Amino acid sequence: MGKGTRTAQRVVTAGTQLRIFTEDGGKYKVTHEGADLAKANQEQRPAIFKKFLVRYDPFIIFGMLVLKKNSLEEAARKVKVIYTIPDDESTILQAFRSWGIYSEALQKTKEGYIVGVPNEDELLAQYIRDLVQAVQSEYTARLFVSSKVREYAFRDLGEEEKVQIVDALMHFGTDGEKAVHQIGKAFESFLRKLATDKQLPGVSNATGIGPLASDLKRAKIIVEQQKKLCETVAAYRNAADHGIDKDVMKHWKIEEDASLEAILLALTTIRSIYAYVEKDELIL
Repeated sequence: MGKGTRTAQRVVTAGTQLRIFTEDGGKYKVTHEGADLAKANQEQRPAIFKKFLVRYDPFIIFGMLVLKKNSLEEAARKVKVIYTIPDDESTILQAFRSWGIYSEALQKTKEGYIVGVPNEDELLAQYIRDLVQAVQSEYTARLFVSSKVREYAFRDLGEEEKVQIVDALMHFGTDGEKAVHQIGKAFESFLRKLATDKQLPGVSNATGIGPLASDLKRAKIIVEQQKKLCETVAAYRNAADHGIDKDVMKHWKIEEDASLEAILLALTTIRSIYAYVEKDELIL
């Protein structure tokens, strides 16, 4: 490539973080999806690179902060703190700005750099107004999730839960049952991880959102209103998962707006519980 060792090290580090490369026993290999970059022509590469970039959580938070009218410098500084990135702010800024422009996740205008999606209030209105078009891209979906639950909660969600939440958003306009099923799985995992982190006894024996919420309330980790919110999410999930109502033996049909309500409620509840557990704040 005609580049020095330091540049090569930076490329390998960035590629590993973006999951283009994987490290195994001190050797680096291209991932299966990463091979798509090598196969693509020059015109195709930005779009393929964007697929990796939008799954890199620090960049999602960076984009969300820019969406909230932070300058690129402020966003880079906050991301450095949130993720305890050892690189200096200028290095983070330079990387994120160049990656964003290359992939078109960021756009340069006369007024400055912008994220190519609506602002937070418009984003929520767009979700409600147009159930399908609002989730055309995984980038938009992840930005929305990070905006709803806030930076630190998004950071601490597991990647599997993030994938499930994004999948729920991608399906709420076309498959309400699958959307509620996915958000239910992600929400239960969130509660189980919280209970495990707090070393609650018998976590492995608790099955479902309701029992986990009851255990957390009993241990005074969450409050009564949060427990009730969890139980409402559980009601949506039970209808989607079980299908047949055991009392009347009829099948539940999950309407599109109901699946959206379930997703928004679950995200709001995650935000509320995280704020209470980590900051001792009661918010909805």
